[in-house]
Amino acid sequence: MIRTIYISLFLFTGILFSNAASAVCVYPPNNLPLITAVADNCSGLNLNANQNGSITNNGTINGSLAIQNTNANITTISNNISGSIIGSTDAINNAPEQIIGSIINNGLIKGLTDPFGAGNGIDNVSGKITSIHNSLGASIIAETGAAIANTGPITEIINDGLISGTTNRGITNFYGPRSPPWVGNITTITNNTNGTISGQRSAIDNQTLANISTINNSGNISGVNDFGIDNWSTIGVINNNTNGNISGGKNGLNVRLGGSINTLTNNGNIDGQSSDGIFLGNENVFGSSIVNLNNLAAGVITGRVNGISLISGGSISGVLLNAGTIHGDVYGIKNLGNIGSINNSGVISGGTYSIYNLGLISNGIINSGTISSLVNAQGGSASLPLSYSGNLPASYYIYISSKNNYGQITITNPNGVMAFNIAPGSPISRGIYKNIISGINLSNITGNTGVYDGISWKLVNKGGSCKTRFLR
Repeated sequence: MIRTIYISLFLFTGILFSNAASAVCVYPPNNLPLITAVADNCSGLNLNANQNGSITNNGTINGSLAIQNTNANITTISNNISGSIIGSTDAINNAPEQIIGSIINNGLIKGLTDPFGAGNGIDNVSGKITSIHNSLGASIIAETGAAIANTGPITEIINDGLISGTTNRGITNFYGPRSPPWVGNITTITNNTNGTISGQRSAIDNQTLANISTINNSGNISGVNDFGIDNWSTIGVINNNTNGNISGGKNGLNVRLGGSINTLTNNGNIDGQSSDGIFLGNENVFGSSIVNLNNLAAGVITGRVNGISLISGGSISGVLLNAGTIHGDVYGIKNLGNIGSINNSGVISGGTYSIYNLGLISNGIINSGTISSLVNAQGGSASLPLSYSGNLPASYYIYISSKNNYGQITITNPNGVMAFNIAPGSPISRGIYKNIISGINLSNITGNTGVYDGISWKLVNKGGSCKTRFLR
């Protein structure tokens, strides 16, 4: 007898549930965990009704909100190498007070062009995310919004791939005026050696009232048009490690609107491609600050205008320590604000002047490295003289604001010889300006006579203190 044996073949092309043999992209899914197959092309997933578990994607999930967590506890979203999560509004949206344990991306997470300005890759809308890990070769991209937009707590973002806002920002951390308020709080951003965080505007944007505790960068952080890092609020620590690059079309690191950084340590490159390497601003009378800035031996801070620029109200309240290179095509350091002290064992240089100080350096300059030129307006009746110790600048320029306010410098442990001159732009008038240089003799100074704006001047020494007499 010949028997016919029938073999049934089942093709699993949908979402696989832990308690079901197969399904074809059921929407909404009945429960978690769920797994999509490589060939799947699934509509957006709206997770609610207290669903708990994980999502593993090997195919394509797309929709206005490709994955929306409205009332679920998602332990893990794993987007594998073949996986794409694509949303026209957001690719992944985590609603207020909802929880996602970790997002592990080895494929593509993408927010498409949204005419209303969203189009985010991952949008944490006052929810909670423990970890986002973007792996080597993976991409989180936004066409109109931010690759990662955050108004809630995120414990860590680890990047070994590409995080990019192609028309906007890479990572935006901000505040939402709601009740209760939505406050972006990121504990750690780690951008590893192969990682790139980029934005057409800024790569990392930390807005008013938001907080980032630590940024560790060994890769590339690049803002094409504006800033590498734009800080309007609070950042605890930035470590730009060896091979790390922070660059912006304007400023590399931009601190404004009352923004503050406790400690910046640079052993890589910080570059302002059309303006300043580091800028500390004072828009709307909010002073911006860095407490301690450490530029280590391999560190390079450069700008097409200034290496470091502080405008009025900007401050580096602790120590600006330089063992590397600070260079600006105009000024190495431009200070119209307040610097606690400068300790230099590296090189500070500028196309015009190395240090242009029309503000205050409270505790002076210690130099065991190279400072090519120093312009100083600190002194007179407005403030105490600038204190200076160590290797003399090659050139020293006194800036005179008025008969009562003009640059004074007190020097200890001098080494070398410096050329003396009057800074361009000084509105000088006839008379004697006393105690402009103390602590050294004329033997340490070249150029003790000259003519400025048609007025003859002479530098004279009296009891270890030099004064300048201007004669018409």
